[in-house]
Amino acid sequence: MLIVIYDNNMFRLWNLLDGRCIFKRKLGLDPETNKVVHKAIQCKWEPSNGLNYAILYEKKLEVFTAEQELPVSSVTSDTNFNCMEFVSDTEIVTADVSGKLTFVKNIQEEKKTTITLINTKVTRFRDIKCHPGSSTLVTASTEGKLGFYDVELLRKFHIEIGNAKPFKTIKSKSRFLCLSINHLKSPEAAKLPKSKSIGKKKK
Repeated sequence: MLIVIYDNNMFRLWNLLDGRCIFKRKLGLDPETNKVVHKAIQCKWEPSNGLNYAILYEKKLEVFTAEQELPVSSVTSDTNFNCMEFVSDTEIVTADVSGKLTFVKNIQEEKKTTITLINTKVTRFRDIKCHPGSSTLVTASTEGKLGFYDVELLRKFHIEIGNAKPFKTIKSKSRFLCLSINHLKSPEAAKLPKSKSIGKKKK
């Protein structure tokens, strides 16, 4: 199945086997005015079975199943989100414009969903990625830094607010626009230096 979200917040779910649109709806509507109040910025399927998908708005996260139009869980924020990533089938990490990560657990059921706000020293995140099965979350920031975080350590935060540092940082002289990863070793297996710079060598 394929999900398409248009610039006007129109959502369509397609069955690629027969090229048929299963259903469509307008996202982020105010129930009273029927106008868009939450702008959709990202959508992702859960990595293993594709049974659930998540939609990220500027200040809201919603999780759905392919069979239901209503969300099975949701999280709201006072700060604008930038991006999100599944770190497991039931867990999502979001990044906001103030440099905070939000670890959302038990996304499959609203009453069991919990969140942990995690402070970092990042000014603003551009993108975050986690390869399925990997225990490393990679972040790209607007100031030109790649950060590598241990997902297991992030998961251990059970209080409302935690503080996290990357186990490795790569600094660039250029600004990042996007991020994509293929495979990453565990933090223990990587044995990489804590920081490294990339860019043109001085003559």
